[in-house]
Amino acid sequence: MKSFDLSTVAQSYKDAFSKYGHDPRSLFWLKGRQGLRFQVLCEMGIGQDSSVMDVGCGFGDFFHYLVERFPNFSGKYLGIDILEEFIRECRSSINDPRAEFEVWDLLKTDRDETRSYDYVVASGTFNLRIGDNHKDFVKAMLEKMFQLCVKGVAVNFMSTYVDYSNESSFHASPEEMFALAKSFTKRVSLRHDYMPYEFTIYVYKDDRIAENNVFRDYLWISEKDLY
Repeated sequence: MKSFDLSTVAQSYKDAFSKYGHDPRSLFWLKGRQGLRFQVLCEMGIGQDSSVMDVGCGFGDFFHYLVERFPNFSGKYLGIDILEEFIRECRSSINDPRAEFEVWDLLKTDRDETRSYDYVVASGTFNLRIGDNHKDFVKAMLEKMFQLCVKGVAVNFMSTYVDYSNESSFHASPEEMFALAKSFTKRVSLRHDYMPYEFTIYVYKDDRIAENNVFRDYLWISEKDLY
């Protein structure tokens, strides 16, 4: 598997964490929109009994969101990150048997065939460029995430449809990400309706098509229509 140098990005996060501590600025986020991003990730189909892998989990905020959204959350959550500092912070601040945290670089660890998750998500994970081969990195990561999911992958990106961009940031083309996702599965959804400069893509594992030419998850709806 092709290797990627994440040292520059990792150092940027380490420097920010040293400066700001447990704060959104350590993740290069601004306050006020995280809940909306998480809501859109969940709307792929994540429910109270889902198992979820959170790639680039930061401080485990998505787990907090899950237990607030689903008061009877009975699923499992695994947060992974390449920064030991973030994982230590998660383990010290979240004491819940439903949540686990690991230092894990997906592209440097062989897949454990006994581990899979209903949904694999990533929020803001690809916002900082690792270099000129960042698109290759995103493709490799999405391939790995798709391998590990049972039901689907949900990932958000900063969009190329912006008025301003920073050279250190990665703005993904919605069209390119849609085409990439379609190379994994026939069933894809792209959401560019909740923020003007960001989007989320859903990549579904089950893309079986019923006889009436609809995806099987929607069969019960189509059968109501006689025409």
